[in-house]
Amino acid sequence: MTLPLVSVVLPVFDGERFLEAAIESVLAQDYEPFEVIVVDDGSTDGSGDIARSHPGVRVLEQENRGDAAARNAGVRAARGEILAFCDHDDLLPPDKLAVQVGHLLSNPSVGCVLGRMRTSLEPGVEPPPWLGRDRWFGEVGGIPAMSMVTWTRVMRRVGEFDPRLPSGSDLDWLIRARARGVEISFLPQVVLYRRIHQANMTHRSGEDRVGVIPSLAEHIHRLREGVDGESARGPRDRPLVSVVMPVHNGGAYLGEAIESVRLQTYRPLEVVVVDDGSTDDTSLVVRGFHPLAHYVWQPHAGIGAARNRGVGEARGALIAFLDADDGMPPDRIERQAAILAAEPSTDAVFGQVREFVSPELRATPGLRPAMGPLELRSSVTMLIRRAALERVGPYSPTAAGAVEVEWRARALEADLREALLDRVVLERRLHMGNYGRHHPEARAEILSVLKAALDRRRESGPDAHRPSPSRATGRGG
Repeated sequence: MTLPLVSVVLPVFDGERFLEAAIESVLAQDYEPFEVIVVDDGSTDGSGDIARSHPGVRVLEQENRGDAAARNAGVRAARGEILAFCDHDDLLPPDKLAVQVGHLLSNPSVGCVLGRMRTSLEPGVEPPPWLGRDRWFGEVGGIPAMSMVTWTRVMRRVGEFDPRLPSGSDLDWLIRARARGVEISFLPQVVLYRRIHQANMTHRSGEDRVGVIPSLAEHIHRLREGVDGESARGPRDRPLVSVVMPVHNGGAYLGEAIESVRLQTYRPLEVVVVDDGSTDDTSLVVRGFHPLAHYVWQPHAGIGAARNRGVGEARGALIAFLDADDGMPPDRIERQAAILAAEPSTDAVFGQVREFVSPELRATPGLRPAMGPLELRSSVTMLIRRAALERVGPYSPTAAGAVEVEWRARALEADLREALLDRVVLERRLHMGNYGRHHPEARAEILSVLKAALDRRRESGPDAHRPSPSRATGRGG
């Protein structure tokens, strides 16, 4: 079998300190065939000479116009059927192309595939504010846009990287790709090693998380929905999904939770963060995700009241919930919404939960995650139609530790028509601040709620609230 040629585009601007290692990491790939295209974006140092010293590496030169323009130049010159990218200060593991191209070839419906990155800090460099821990795999890093490997034909269909954006053109491209129906996969393998140093563009911008990142988000939003006259929020016939996120003094993990929503492949999407009387930096964290996240403040009233307020503020026809210390895999909303679209009689889609110990507490006694995924039919795993949510009724503002059990009991009484997605849809963080660790009375509250539900059923008769059969939905594509 003849494998497709891959073109690896490597833009560089004054990167002589790192470029040699970056090129060597590309040349060390255990996949064949591939070509390397270095685009010298007007460097004033020895970057061009370093690139030209490698036989077989194609070097393009242009005036300094930024990363997006340099990548576009490399894409235009590419001969390969598949495109990959490497920044001049990053490194690729030897199996990157083999892993990601292999996934594309074995999954014909997939148009773009991303994977994990692993970061390293140069000596003396402080971790930037945006550098959190990957909520799915527990390591510093995440799933960056420039880990992408995509078909050249998909790049042509979506269009080039937008050179008008000072940064974030890679994320903008992914948003446009998804809006055009490109299926995007996320792999657990590390496919990019990223160096954090003083000269990183994103390291510099991360120093003013509240100021720079919102302006970038607003710029992308304005370009995609205003100047260009197109929507980056997805096909217009798809319903808006509102993710309601209550938070009380949860600033430590809130950014990771919102980021997991931002990375969702589904659009259109909004996040409604209800600040339940926080006294920490919650409001500042939310501002860093404007315009995706809508911030609402209320005096401290508990999670039930906060969820009700969030639903009232939400604009979506479909509602999801996420606690401020948890996260969701990137394809959660996409997969659950697809089931609701295919099954009009289904009210809500639930899924599985995978627990993880918050990385800073891995050695803490008593914090042990479940051995495998757990089926959990509660609000935190569901995507539900607004009409069905209103039929069940609001959350109890007084149930406290039993708010989920109380709502679930009423959902069964309301004959909620359910489906179960046989995939992990929630990553639940175990940490010292979990509610149950500080509220031993929660067990008694749950028993009280269950007794009340049983009493209602007895009063109504044995067949009054018989739930509809639950349907299990396979993993799908």
